[in-house]
Amino acid sequence: MKRIFVVFMLITLICLLAVPPVYLSFAEENMEATSFSQYTTRDFYYEFGELFNRTAGFTDESSAQQYISDVYKELGLLPMGDDDTYKQKIALNGSHYDYVADINTSLPYSYNIVGKMAGNGQSDKQVIIAAPYDNMYVYDNRNGQGAVRSLTGMTAFFNLIVKLSKVQKLPYDIIFVAFGGSEDNFSGSTGFVNKMTAVDIANTALMINLERIGVGDYNYVYCDEESTVTESFILQHDDGGFLRKAPDDKRIVGMTYDTSFSGLPYRHIGIYNDSAPFKKEGISVAAFFSVNWECNEIGVCESKDRRDFEYTASDDAIAIADYYGETLFRTIDGVGQAIISALKDSAFLETMANAKENAPDYSLLTNQKVIKAVGWVVKGIFIVVIIVIGIFLYKNRNLTPSDEDNAATGGGGGNMDGGDPFEDYGDTHGKAERERDIFDDF
Repeated sequence: MKRIFVVFMLITLICLLAVPPVYLSFAEENMEATSFSQYTTRDFYYEFGELFNRTAGFTDESSAQQYISDVYKELGLLPMGDDDTYKQKIALNGSHYDYVADINTSLPYSYNIVGKMAGNGQSDKQVIIAAPYDNMYVYDNRNGQGAVRSLTGMTAFFNLIVKLSKVQKLPYDIIFVAFGGSEDNFSGSTGFVNKMTAVDIANTALMINLERIGVGDYNYVYCDEESTVTESFILQHDDGGFLRKAPDDKRIVGMTYDTSFSGLPYRHIGIYNDSAPFKKEGISVAAFFSVNWECNEIGVCESKDRRDFEYTASDDAIAIADYYGETLFRTIDGVGQAIISALKDSAFLETMANAKENAPDYSLLTNQKVIKAVGWVVKGIFIVVIIVIGIFLYKNRNLTPSDEDNAATGGGGGNMDGGDPFEDYGDTHGKAERERDIFDDF
């Protein structure tokens, strides 16, 4: 009996020892299924959307920063921030929203989250792919969670990291940047560009910006004020027909000579985003966003016939996903696929070099000497017009109504009102000839 018990215990022990490997195998399989490398568009959208307090300058945004860093680390991106981390500290400039007065923030700064997907070393060029991660959750008690602008853009951003991490290394590096403080007049992108060296700027083949992807009526790619090589190249890789180019008439609004963003003396939706500071430095950009650019007199709205979500209390992940349904995720995937197809094209670097060489020159529009000269010319013309009007009014200051009628009719009517009797005679004779002709009649 004792022997049987010992055998039983041995069998039980062997079974117990055999169980852990089976359990661990199941756990590992489950972990793989939920790791970032296996995430779908939906997974990123809903999970990152839960971190809805991402207002720049508040401690709560650290959760979003950590999430992005975790994605970078798991997918093999190299730290490119401060002190060998993914975090790059940037100041909040406060020129758009006074974060101290309006939001009473405890932190005057935020962070960009920067990582590098190394290429195969065949080229020293780089591509920057970026998206803003912050929102306006705290500002003005709107409680919008930034799903339209930053969540959809960040979902496309994460999606690109996953898919590009699974393809063969490209000839160039890809720098992924999640911008903090974008709502603070693009503090994140401005701070990032300010820290770029001249070599970094010269070696950047293209900057891609992602925001408002899959919402609104149409998905645009904007590269410049006129059709460019970059725009045509990207659209050629849009096999799903998800993208359209910006309208030829961009309906410029908010006309101003403030060139602090894009280097252009005006603003519109195509350049009023985080690509603007890059464009100002002469870096080729491709901004992807969804709106309706031709819906009303100012030229842009979220949608012509559907409801608006951005910066409203309904600007959250659940509401937008319920409203747009599968179209939202299909569009995010489609836009991402067009970008990946363009980046993988063997002609990409050559095409970008050609685009940079043939980029439009806006120096005359932004040259301060030219602007001042034009201003003085306009002022001079205005002064001359005022003087001419003043002289005209002075000469006619004593005319009576009848004088004005005579002046208008040339004193006609056979000198009934005291006009010159010779003025109505004709245009082919001089005054002396007309006098002689009249007296000859007698």
